[in-house]
Parts: sequence; structure tokens; C-alpha cells
Amino acid sequence: MNEIFAYATGEGFSMLESGRFEEARSAFKKACIDRPGNSLVWYGMGFAQVRAGLLDNPSIPLARAVVAANRMTAIRVISETHLTIGLLYRRAGDHAAGRDAYRRALLAEPSNAQAWNNLANLYTDNSKTSLAVAAAWRAVRAKPDYAAGWNNLTRLLTDQGRLSETVGPQRRCLVVTPGDRHGWINFAIVAKRQNHLNNAVNGFGRAVLVDPEDSEARMNLGRNLLLTGDLEKGWCTLEHDWRRQGFPPMNRGFSLPVWDGGAVHGGRLLVWCEEKIGEEIMFASMLPDVYALAGSLLFLSSPRVHQLFARSFPYLDIIAWDGAGRPPADLSDVRCCYPLEYVGRHLRRQFKEFPKPRAYLRPSTSMSLGAMSRGLLRVGLSWHSTNPLVGIHQSLALEQLGPILRIEGARFVDLQYGNTNVERGIAEDCFGVTIDRPDSVDQIADIEGFADFVAGLDLVISISNTTVHVAGALGVETWVMLPKGPGLPWVWFEDHDVALWYPRTKLFRQETPGDWRPVIDEVAKDLRRFVAASD
Repeated sequence: MNEIFAYATGEGFSMLESGRFEEARSAFKKACIDRPGNSLVWYGMGFAQVRAGLLDNPSIPLARAVVAANRMTAIRVISETHLTIGLLYRRAGDHAAGRDAYRRALLAEPSNAQAWNNLANLYTDNSKTSLAVAAAWRAVRAKPDYAAGWNNLTRLLTDQGRLSETVGPQRRCLVVTPGDRHGWINFAIVAKRQNHLNNAVNGFGRAVLVDPEDSEARMNLGRNLLLTGDLEKGWCTLEHDWRRQGFPPMNRGFSLPVWDGGAVHGGRLLVWCEEKIGEEIMFASMLPDVYALAGSLLFLSSPRVHQLFARSFPYLDIIAWDGAGRPPADLSDVRCCYPLEYVGRHLRRQFKEFPKPRAYLRPSTSMSLGAMSRGLLRVGLSWHSTNPLVGIHQSLALEQLGPILRIEGARFVDLQYGNTNVERGIAEDCFGVTIDRPDSVDQIADIEGFADFVAGLDLVISISNTTVHVAGALGVETWVMLPKGPGLPWVWFEDHDVALWYPRTKLFRQETPGDWRPVIDEVAKDLRRFVAASD
């Protein structure tokens, strides 16, 4: 009988470790028959039942475990079991049941730090931010050396904009576990939001030292190095991560050496881009320089901009490629490859290596606004970003642009993607101005037609998005409204008033994070001068 008990118990725990929960439950059941007074096997049976998703009544084996065990063990058994049940309910989307399970865990063991932490996460899921922070504080008070709890508290406070309150939790986390990469990432995120960019760089750098395999931390490190003007180190950091991970073409039927930045002898250089359309347009400004260095070039462009690029760079061999499968091109003479987004590693290592910007995109035709403008200055507007990470920091409401919309002598045109009927209606009611919305212009569905339309404008005023990259590359007068701190794309760098990538592109920067009014007033003042000069 002892052999049966030992075998069944060993099998049960082995099956638990391998995720075979129903089989584990059966094994523990056999062990319970042999040793009905053993709390360990009753607990194993109840735990296996919970993990198998049988949440209807795990209390029977758990109750037997309580009876069989001493009081402290019983308390831990009850608490940990309800903690597991809560996790399963949360994953299933039943937040009310998950909350009740966590509360039962805390009734059994009020000092269970993980239960408080999990309850904080559940409150966050339900947008109960104050309760989430309170629960997170209870977690770290219950267990002061709980690094995950300090990290979670820092994240919650940061998400609520309570940055000054994060100092203590950050320091505590890094004291408890100085080798915790999540702690350093949180430190860097808070520093970035406070516009302490050097601290952000240091934080992401420490995270990478702790875990060199953390691609997200390395990417953030590289982009923040570029933002602060440390171009060579920034490009090298980003390129290093790309080399470490391997690049997509290696998984699509061919493998090529990496370009070293020099001439390519006896064949061509393959270049492609995996960034969004706006960034691909911006990086395309370096294609002529890449061609000059390599001597021969095959560029795989996004299908959306293929015609636009083919017309703008007629001397290049440009093939449309959606990134799926082997490119539809003869690669027999391709000798090496390199991603377009990293060619700055060889071409833009210092600011002095940026050439004087020039327009490089050629529209098929400049779409005239005709009678719509009636001789007025034609001004395109874009004000909102749907980017889930930084859109909230970059975006404005159209009605905030009132000081601009009130200026006479301009005809405003909506370049914003998405349905803007309500916003334009509010603006018309508030300011008595009509913002035209050409039905045929859609930058998402037809970037070629969008470029043609933008080429016919006198001025574009926009936040940082695809619109400014199209307008800037076309050589249209472009004014970019930029946030300070989080939401500032690295491509505009720090403390530059004009864009290094495009001609006739002026940058209007926030002085205080979140405060757009001085930016809008400055744009309005310049627009008055621009209108007067065009008369």
C-alpha cells in the first residue's frame, strides 16, 4: 500500500508539472484512498481540479486538506487555492468571480502579497484605478521585498500620471532587486515621461545589461539615444538587435550576407523596410545615398507606396513586396542585404552628415482645389493619432485649434484619417469656419492620390504622423506640432526647430508636457504672417 501511495503521489506531482491536470487529479485520488489523512495529497487533488478548469466545486478535496493539515498549512492551502482560482477566472474574463476568489484568499491570509497584487491587476482591468493603487500598496506593505509588487505599483502610478509618487517605489524596487530588468525599464519609462532623457537612456541601458535578450528594452535604448543626438551609438544599438535576432528574409527562402556600407562588387544590394508607411517615406530620403555607396540596388517597397517611389526614383530597381514569402524578383545577382531603417548606421552617424534636405517625392499630378479655395491660402490640417502607445500624447482635439481656425485668408482642408464629421461640425459651430473634406482623398486606401492632393496645398499643419512625412517629402510647406516628453518621435530629435529630413518643414515644440496652448498660439502667429506674405 505504501508503494501505491508513493507511486500515485509521485505521478500526481509529475503530471502537475507537465500540465496534465486531469490525469494528476486521478493519481491523487488513488493516493487519497490509501492515505485519507494526508493533507498533501488532498491539496494536490484540489489544486489539479482547479487547474483542470473544474471550478464548480474544488472545496471538497481542499476541505479534507484543511482537516488533515495543521492550522498554518491549512491557511496557506486555502489562500493559494483561491489565488489560483482567481487567476483562472480572470483569464476567462469573469472578473467578478476572480475578485471574489482573491478576496477569499485574503480572508484566509491577509498578508498574501501576491493576492493583493493580483487584485490590483484585476481592478486595473476594470479601470478602477484608485482601488488598483490601494491594492498594490497593500501588496508591498505585506511583503516589503516583493519586487514584482513595487514594479506594479510604479506602473500603476505612472499610468495615472502621478509621476512624483513613483520615486519611492522605484528606489525600493531597485534596492530590493538591483538586477531586475523590469525595475530599470519602469525607471526609464518614468524618466522619459518627465523628459529626463539621459536617465531614460541609463535605465534602458541597465535593463539591456541585465537581460541582453530583451529586444524591447534594446529598441527603446536605441531610439532614445537617437533622440538625444547620440546617433552612432543609437544606430549601432538598433542594428545590433536586428543582427542578433536575424532578419526576416532569412526565413523566407534565402539567406544573404549583411551589407558593410561599402561598394557591392559583382552584384546588387537588397534593401527593404519594415517600418510604417510614414517612416518608410522618411527613410527613403537616404536611398540615393545608399545607391551611391553600393553602386547597384534592389529596393523592396511597401505596395502602398510602390508607384510613388518608382516615379520618384526612376534610376532604382523597385519591387512591391508585402513582406510575406519570397520577394517576386530575381535575386541571383544580389550579394548582400540591409534594412532601410538602419542605413543611418553608415550614412547619418553625426548631424553634420545630414545633407541639405530637398524634396524627393514626385506626385503624378498636383490635384487642384479649384474654385473651392477662391484665391485663399490652402491649408491642410491633421490633429489626431490612434497610436495606442503615444497617440494620447501627440493628439489634439480639433476645437483646440481655434486660434488657427479664426485666421482669415486661409481655406482649411481636413487631412485627418477616419470619420471627422462630428469634430468638423463642432468647429464650424464654435468658430464659424468650414473645414473642407474632399471625398476622394483617403491616405489609408490611396496614398498615391493623397500625395497628389497634398502637393496642391500651400501649407500643411499637423501633429507627427504620415501626413507630415508625405508633405515634407513633397516639399510642401509643413509645420509640425510636437509634444514634449512621451510621444515625441525620435525622428525629430531634441531641440531642433527645423526638420533634418525635409525642406520647408518647421517644428513647433511644447515647452511643458501636455500643454498645447503656447504651440497653437505660435502656429497661429506664424500663419498670420504666412497669409500676409502670400497676398
